[in-house]
Amino acid sequence: MVGTFTLAQTNYHGYFNPADCPVERFKPWIRFLNEQCFASTAITADVELQLDPLRDYYSTLFNSTLVDNPRVTGTIRNKNIQITADDVNRILGFPRENFEEVPTKDELIQFFQTIQYQGVIKLSKMLKNKLVPEWDYFFNTMAKVFAPTTSKSFNNITSLLQIIGFCITHNRRINFGRMILITIIKRLGTFASRQLVVDNSVLCYYPRFLMLFLNDTMTAEDKAFYANSPTEQPHPPKDYYEDPEEEEVQFHMTRAESRRKPGEPFLLEEPITDEPPTPVHRNQEVEEGEVVRSDD
Repeated sequence: MVGTFTLAQTNYHGYFNPADCPVERFKPWIRFLNEQCFASTAITADVELQLDPLRDYYSTLFNSTLVDNPRVTGTIRNKNIQITADDVNRILGFPRENFEEVPTKDELIQFFQTIQYQGVIKLSKMLKNKLVPEWDYFFNTMAKVFAPTTSKSFNNITSLLQIIGFCITHNRRINFGRMILITIIKRLGTFASRQLVVDNSVLCYYPRFLMLFLNDTMTAEDKAFYANSPTEQPHPPKDYYEDPEEEEVQFHMTRAESRRKPGEPFLLEEPITDEPPTPVHRNQEVEEGEVVRSDD
């Protein structure tokens, strides 16, 4: 039996129409993520996932990084296609110049203190279900779009999600493309593990981003060659967001809402308005204590 090629259940298309949201105070958050932040293109760019070019490219990908310039190279139709950090930034709409430093551990701790994290703040183990509803929704979107994991781990706020979440709420111009490409490289595993040989199962991570990269690079002739490829959509199944008993809506908004106790503040002791989320404050003191940083 020849090996199987499967798309990981992650890196979803994250657009959600605000008009379809039954919780009024979530709508400005949806608009912020859809239209007003550094990650809006990465979240909302939709594309049909063509299995044949993804299989050909992913199974031949190798890390061709030069010093501090991460890049990967793969092959389709006997042609090498290279993806650099700048390609990632350009295609996904991230900043391409004037980069700032990634947030420090202390800055991340301050961030989670400010957004009222309901638990011990240990950066190596942060959980989405300990957030107030608005930030639960925010990091749920981050997880379903950017997490280098599958749906079973979407409750974890990994180091990658912490940094992306911090930077888009603070409008900090980090090199998102470099960080995402390094994460893709880490997920590749060995070259042999991605070969479609007998009994080998290949799981393709970040399929939506990779398809966007390929569409940007493939010629008209390449696209015609793969025109009859089997396809999938980068949208989670409808029942993934629904629970018949809880009547959950997309992105678990209703479940998040149900955790708020009567009289509990929505966010930073202020009601949500029609304005997008306000960047968190930087002037809070950081509590002393050991923090272990995750390398996820």
